[in-house]
Amino acid sequence: MTARKVLLLVLDGVSDRPCRELGDRTPLQAARTPVLDRMTAEGVAGIMDTINPGIRPGSDTAHLSILGYPPEENYTGRGPLEAVGTGIRMDPGMIGFRCNYATIDGAGRVVDRRAGRISHTIPLSSSVQDEVDLSAFGIEFDLRSGAGHRAALAFRGENLGACISSNDPKKEGMLP
Repeated sequence: MTARKVLLLVLDGVSDRPCRELGDRTPLQAARTPVLDRMTAEGVAGIMDTINPGIRPGSDTAHLSILGYPPEENYTGRGPLEAVGTGIRMDPGMIGFRCNYATIDGAGRVVDRRAGRISHTIPLSSSVQDEVDLSAFGIEFDLRSGAGHRAALAFRGENLGACISSNDPKKEGMLP
């Protein structure tokens, strides 16, 4: 068998949802796509069902599956993937989180889930890393900026558990 080069293009999130600003079309429906049109006309296109029943369908689980790692055996959450993506070394026993910087009002309600689409978070992440001390709890942490308003956080310590829920209210005007 002769090896050949291939391009696997994963259009993660391309389906999206219709939005009013685009005339109730999806971003893909509204986009000019001459390159994609040509690629699909000249290449081989297909659909891959990457998720088995019982697995949350998301880009994290789908990418594991596409790369040959069954999510039901290998998925530990999005956090460790995000942490490694920012350069945090995830050792056994650590817990990783994907984080968003957000803006809250004086009462603690979320007013912007993405902090105005802030893009320069390295000074903020560094400040948190330098000023917060969790050693009294026997915990070390590493907080690193990701793309835009995103960050990754990892905890290291004794007796950390993985039974954690999100405090993101998923909409503005709510308490985390």
